[in-house]
Amino acid sequence: MKKLLFCICIFCALNTNAQNYFITFAGTGLSNIVNSVRVENLTTNDFITVSGSDVLRLTITTGVNSIDNGQSWGMKIYPNPMTDNSRLEIVPPTSGNVIITVFDMIGKPLAKVPSYLENSKQVFRISGLNSGAYLINVTGVGYRFSGKLLCEGKVSGGINVEKISTNQATNVITLKKDTKGTMATVDMAYTNGDRLKFTGISGNYSTVITDIPTSDKTITFNFIACKDGDNNNYPVVTIGSQVWMAENLKTTKYNDNTIISLVTDRFAWLELMVPGYCWFNNDADNYKDTYGALYNWYVVNTGKLCPTGWHVPLDAEWTTLTTYLGGESVAGGKLKETGTTHWTSLNAGATNESGFTALPGGFREPHNLTPASEGGAHFDSLLIGGYFWSSTENITDYVWAYCLKMDKNSVFRNYYFNRYGFSVRCLQGAGLPALTTTPVSSITQTTASSGGNISNDGGAAVTARGVCWSTTANPTIANNKTNEGTGTGTFISSITGLTLGNIYYVRAYATNNTGTAYGNEVNFTTSLAIGDSYQGGIVAYILEPCDPGYVPGQTHGLIAAPSDQSIALIWGWCYSIDGLGAAGTALGTGNQNTIDIIARCPGLTAASYCSDLVLGGYSDWYLPSKDELNKLYLNRSAIGGFDYDLWWSSTDTWVQSFSSGAQRDDVVRYYNCFVRAVRSF
Repeated sequence: MKKLLFCICIFCALNTNAQNYFITFAGTGLSNIVNSVRVENLTTNDFITVSGSDVLRLTITTGVNSIDNGQSWGMKIYPNPMTDNSRLEIVPPTSGNVIITVFDMIGKPLAKVPSYLENSKQVFRISGLNSGAYLINVTGVGYRFSGKLLCEGKVSGGINVEKISTNQATNVITLKKDTKGTMATVDMAYTNGDRLKFTGISGNYSTVITDIPTSDKTITFNFIACKDGDNNNYPVVTIGSQVWMAENLKTTKYNDNTIISLVTDRFAWLELMVPGYCWFNNDADNYKDTYGALYNWYVVNTGKLCPTGWHVPLDAEWTTLTTYLGGESVAGGKLKETGTTHWTSLNAGATNESGFTALPGGFREPHNLTPASEGGAHFDSLLIGGYFWSSTENITDYVWAYCLKMDKNSVFRNYYFNRYGFSVRCLQGAGLPALTTTPVSSITQTTASSGGNISNDGGAAVTARGVCWSTTANPTIANNKTNEGTGTGTFISSITGLTLGNIYYVRAYATNNTGTAYGNEVNFTTSLAIGDSYQGGIVAYILEPCDPGYVPGQTHGLIAAPSDQSIALIWGWCYSIDGLGAAGTALGTGNQNTIDIIARCPGLTAASYCSDLVLGGYSDWYLPSKDELNKLYLNRSAIGGFDYDLWWSSTDTWVQSFSSGAQRDDVVRYYNCFVRAVRSF
């Protein structure tokens, strides 16, 4: 009776210190059957694999001090109570031989295991116990640890105490149903706040979910097909509104079953300007399955790399991911795989709370930036950094990509030369098209020309394309736009209805059934060209930097009358008068010269004839100064209508031959010369 009462007391004491969460599993999507589930504790790096029909019991033991490598000594038993096995963690005060003994509750020894312990954490697995209460005793030189263990299972066979680790053990358990096929309950040690990664498998489908359990629950896996051209099947993970591959792509074929060129030779890779891929260090055996392939961007740009129904994400779609995870400054840690199995020992900030499980697959370089002894096109950064392509060009030959580094918690967005070999992660669904905007050309006061190049339709047909523009940045198709048909490739657009002097912003656009994507933004200012008809005449000259009157960002210059005002007019009937003024020679002085001449030389003169002129509604014409007249000579072909004779300037008695271009000031004021009026704009 005393023994029974003692066992009941032990049972009650142990149960008051234990809390359990029961986790079950279900499938949806392409399968409602869950074959197996790998459960990883991202906090402790422990993992187990269970049947999809099993119940996972997360055992939270309170009142038991944790042991870590910083603690001087101690012992911990968990899960406690146990079903089929439990872990015994020991940190001895000194290295040496010990005896581990399992007693029943009346003090009878049931198993005795000798072992040698280092002065650090050691882990043992205890299994084979029948239902009941037990005492675990560890006796070493000068010390003894004891603890109680309750077993709720029914196991046949002998007691087994197995050493499984010497420091930070990884607990690997393979579980089976009992012989009757009933549902098994599987224990896993758990501390509140631990983040678990569940990878559910159903045939070829695999789905990742991360969670921090706080109660009993069912984990439901949405099984989605993700099979590449080589028939590799990939796990997938939902992050926010997006569904991503949870492994790096490793296909050697496009999704239309054509082969991608494998390029191993470093000289060939150095100059490669067509699609190609490689394995890190050209070693598929060691690196393919874990880190995937390294593709240049020409492969990405085919639009056929990812599995059918998937695409290489746009730069904007990578931004959606990092924004959902709190921004680039913290997203890196949430994307990186935990632990140091694949990353170096630092692996700063890694939590993998997204389930993305980013790996440091390194890259292959396209330039010869390394010492001559190493050659070009070398491999770099394995275990140190993961580099992932987007499908979006930044400028010609450079593409946006995303980098995660072993010593940083951040994601780094940068543009890279398109011949690099980077990893690829695919995103579910048809993406937005990838395109660039053609620089603006043929700019006039009311029109311009642009266009675009759609390099990738995103996995769905482009149903509309063209350019859009506005006087404000980031124009959309809600503003002015052209429509240049459908499909990928290059197109040209005419931009019309503009106003002189305005700054316009232009972007190419392309629409598919996912939405509308835009190319890079370019801007221009509507302007004139010499020879254009404008404001009553013909543009004769446009001011340039360093010209008198030049204003940055504005368009000013000279307009010439479309034809001569006279072929025989005198400069003035004032040949005997000195000090007329009219001495300005530079651009912008002709109008004042004209005023000076009219004030001192009455009658019909070249100056008065120009001043009285009205053309196209404009009445501010004048006789050009010496330098202004020279601009008319230099651009005479574009302006038109000039003969090979002498033309008056308004600079006192200066004339210019439109045959030789020579200027002279020895002609008397009453000599008859040709006259062409100008005005400023």
